[in-house]
Amino acid sequence: MTKNDSIAQPTGQVQVDELRTLEALEARTFSERFLRFNPEFTLFRKGISLSFELVHFLGDTAPRDTCERVQRDLLCDSIDSLWLAEHALLRGYENQSLVLLRRAYETASLMAYFANFPSAAADWEAGKRISNSKIRNALDSAPTPEPKEHLEEMYRVYSLFTHANRDTVYHRLLGEGNRLPLGCQGNVSEKHYAPAIRELLRQVMWFVDVSNFAFAKQGLRPPRSYIDRMLAYRDEVQALAKRLPPLFNEHVRPQSGANGLPET
Repeated sequence: MTKNDSIAQPTGQVQVDELRTLEALEARTFSERFLRFNPEFTLFRKGISLSFELVHFLGDTAPRDTCERVQRDLLCDSIDSLWLAEHALLRGYENQSLVLLRRAYETASLMAYFANFPSAAADWEAGKRISNSKIRNALDSAPTPEPKEHLEEMYRVYSLFTHANRDTVYHRLLGEGNRLPLGCQGNVSEKHYAPAIRELLRQVMWFVDVSNFAFAKQGLRPPRSYIDRMLAYRDEVQALAKRLPPLFNEHVRPQSGANGLPET
């Protein structure tokens, strides 16, 4: 784009750097949210630190078979999603954070599925797709089960935020009094992002459980000191997360298909 092709700027106005302005808004939101929910974000980081320790432990040995190699890939992918979900949430992007939490949920679901049905990992590695509905049904009656109702609740909630719909796309009012309605403008009520913090904690708690179970099934045993801290983590999260509001009132659940949610 040449100088003559650029968008004309109104005369008599002070020019601003929109990108730096957005970064400043993100930095302000980061500080406000972290200080307001310091214990919650600190506890999230504790779960991520436990996961980093597991990665470090596994890095000392090579995988013994296809299933273990697949589980290691899923482990790292889940940590990436959770890590970036926290980054997004702290900077004012709670909807985008929930999109990443859905990926973390689906990846952890696969880990739980392969821990119960290790022979299925080879087919997945070869490119076979396994729907989340199949995983949920299989885990409900697996040797080490995950309640189908619990998994379906998470899937419905995260799907609502993954697929664009009027409930989850903000009214930006661009041109109606707003010139730069991007990112967090500092006027988002706590009631809108505190539930996302709750989901962040729920997902990292479940992931810590699932990932350690998956590698225990492979016969891998981290040091006892790690195991004790890992086992205590669930109680710490549950005690703190219950203070935060749910994404939806427990008596008003989103109905499958009501907002264009896929039946997968």
